[in-house]
Parts: sequence; C-alpha cells; structure tokens
Amino acid sequence: FHRTTPEAAVSIAHSDFVISTKYESTMLGHGVYFARSMEETEGKANADGAYICAEIEMGRVKEVGPGAERDSLRGTTHLWKDYDTVYYNHPNDSRDEFCVKSTDQILKWVMIVNQEYDGKVRNYRLDTEFDDTICQCI
Repeated sequence: FHRTTPEAAVSIAHSDFVISTKYESTMLGHGVYFARSMEETEGKANADGAYICAEIEMGRVKEVGPGAERDSLRGTTHLWKDYDTVYYNHPNDSRDEFCVKSTDQILKWVMIVNQEYDGKVRNYRLDTEFDDTICQCI
C-alpha cells in the first residue's frame, strides 16, 4: 500500500509513480515506498487522501532493521546495484516498510480516493447500496 494526496494519485494514474529522492523522505534510499496495509501507511507517508494497493515484484531483497545500517541508507542508491527492494523489518510488525528501486517493479495497482476528495462518489451514488448489490448472505 502506498498513501499519497488525491492530486498525486491522479498524476500517478496519468503517468506513473515517481521515485522519491528527497533526503528527508528516503529512509531506505531512493525509491517508491510501500507498507503492508492501508493502516500501516499512517505515520509514514507525509500525504493523505488517496491509497494505492499494488502488486510488487520484490526481486532481490535486502532486509534491514533499526540502527546504523538502516540509517546509512537515507538519501542513497548504493544498494541498488545488488538489490531491487529494501525491506525495513521494524521491531513492531505494523511499522514494516518496503522501498523498491524501480517503478518497473510495480506490476498492477488499484487506487482508492477518500470520499471527501472525490465528489463523484456521491454524485453517482456509489456510496449507496442498491437492492441488487446488497449481500443476501445465508
């Protein structure tokens, strides 16, 4: 899962993901960042309003934990010659994070824009259950 602004989500939909390169936002080096769930993006992403659920080709994975090795990755690309993904194995499982080096590793994705940012949800009554879509669970 990747969290971003609705505007950035629209940009991604029309073009592609952009590799993060700002020193402050690249704890695991330059790349595209993902978490295991929507909830786990909380407190990581500096943006809100849209989520992208993606299928990722991990390739060769470098696992790091907290400490000097992880800290040495910020703002760098030096692991990309040997690895495709950096996996931050946080002591708290809900804080795990992945950084992929290439947008080519993002195989397919679906985008979710929060309702308050997308009037079409209400305009087209997509926030309403219709008689023929109500679950008839037995």
